[in-house]
Amino acid sequence: MPRQLQTVEDLKAKGNEAFAAGDFQSARVEYGKALENLSDHGEGENAAVRAVILTNRSLCFLKENCHLEAAAGCRSAITSNCLHGKAHFILAKAIWGDLQRAKDEKSDRVERAETETTNRAEAGAAIAVAVALTPLKGPEKDCPVRNLHFEITGEKWGVVYAVRTPQEFVQASMRKDSTIVVFPGVYEAPEVQLSRRWIGVGGSGQVTVHSTGNHLVIVGMSMGVGPAFSFECRGVTVRQKNVRPQRSAFAVTGGGHLSLHDVVVDRYEEVGVLASGGNARVRNCRFDRCSRQAIEVREGGSVDVYDCEISRCLQGISAYGGARHVGVFRTRVSSVEKEGIFANGSRENAATRAQRQATGGVLRSYHDGQSGNDVARRAEQWSREMGIDLDVVILDCTIENSRMFGLSLDHGAQVFVHRTSVSGCGHSACFIKGETTVTMNACMVAYPKGTAGIRVGANYNAAIQLNHLVLCGRTKTDALVQEFIEGSSNPWGDLSSSASSSSAGGMFGKVKSMTGMWSRPVSERSVRWCSEASGVKVCPRLSLSASRRRQTRGSYHRGGK
Repeated sequence: MPRQLQTVEDLKAKGNEAFAAGDFQSARVEYGKALENLSDHGEGENAAVRAVILTNRSLCFLKENCHLEAAAGCRSAITSNCLHGKAHFILAKAIWGDLQRAKDEKSDRVERAETETTNRAEAGAAIAVAVALTPLKGPEKDCPVRNLHFEITGEKWGVVYAVRTPQEFVQASMRKDSTIVVFPGVYEAPEVQLSRRWIGVGGSGQVTVHSTGNHLVIVGMSMGVGPAFSFECRGVTVRQKNVRPQRSAFAVTGGGHLSLHDVVVDRYEEVGVLASGGNARVRNCRFDRCSRQAIEVREGGSVDVYDCEISRCLQGISAYGGARHVGVFRTRVSSVEKEGIFANGSRENAATRAQRQATGGVLRSYHDGQSGNDVARRAEQWSREMGIDLDVVILDCTIENSRMFGLSLDHGAQVFVHRTSVSGCGHSACFIKGETTVTMNACMVAYPKGTAGIRVGANYNAAIQLNHLVLCGRTKTDALVQEFIEGSSNPWGDLSSSASSSSAGGMFGKVKSMTGMWSRPVSERSVRWCSEASGVKVCPRLSLSASRRRQTRGSYHRGGK
């Protein structure tokens, strides 16, 4: 044994002795010394030893009721060796202990609501991996790992399948209500998916699932495929396999619930996530180079997106045709071909109905061929019949370099945008029309030459409130363009600018006189404009704030606190 490892083993042995004697603080000190003597970049044997020592030290923290420190140490141990079952078990125990402690703390219950949901899912995933990695020796009721799994998930010792081969993956996927713990490798998903949970050991960089056509996973009953009403996927990369899929990677329909954690949808030829009548929660995921929308919401669907990255897709997040709710938090949308976030509600008045009828009334579809147009047409018809209001919340996000609009908000959506940066878009950073109510607080909007910052079309009597904004661009006249307001209503000058030419103004005037289109003036408070040159110093602090907030939030496979 190398001298370095011998020293580490000696220190580890001292820590074990102190732990056995109940001196957990001394044990932590000895384990810490052992870690200091171990190479930070060690692989193989060093990584395995590091995982063991980190787990032992985490157990000391757990004995001292320091749950957060214990969980952080276990995440680091899993990063070193994702197959160390004890680390997963202690992680689940630490998170679960912290959740139980928090139940008695009323002071921070509100702000912990989101974290509690996240941590409960993380604890469930960790204990499932521990079950898969821990051989059963004796009755299940005498196994601490199985008992904790039952306590966390409510499933009597759980139906957990450890999958190491493609054949095992297919077999486990066909078993109803199963939890599949997928070990590092490449797998192919079956056409019919009956399992309830996929958990990739080692994270999305090590577990890849190929789609062979149609939906990779569908949750719900409305499409007649499988009885599952809830599905969770964690730590998996999704790609297509030599064929162009007909539908999305993940779909949730009528009454279903979909939960994605640390999932990568990469170079997919269709939609990443489709929520049509169901609810989806997407957290710490990445969508890259999807040929359609990264996330599509319609026909009563709802989605909440947390701490995600969307890049180089045709469209970022699209909500239309009766979508019910979209929440986007601490997420970056960059370099998409169309809109970063497109929110099209279901509300109509006489004027918007006349507009729709005059233009043919069909929402453009990003799906191929007539079938795609039929989907959009049916969704629009359904939304008009049901009259569902769309509410959108965008918080701490960065939307940049969209080739069309950063935010496109239309048809009566209720939109709240807070602490968000929108920049570098090809048309307007934000485009609002169609009786859409919008509140923007503490945001930064940067617009290149020849584009507009915030453009307001025919928005009728809906209120638009801009509070504490920084608008950064070449000219003031392009910062806020109100197409159906006379120049005197624009606080920064005449609308006849590079973004709204005089000919365009004449056209809008004719349309207004013919159709009765009009718009309520925008309400402003503490709105600041700065030039591109001075904005270099002002805007980065705002545009990077969302990224910094994302970096401070850990995840199951990334070793964060």
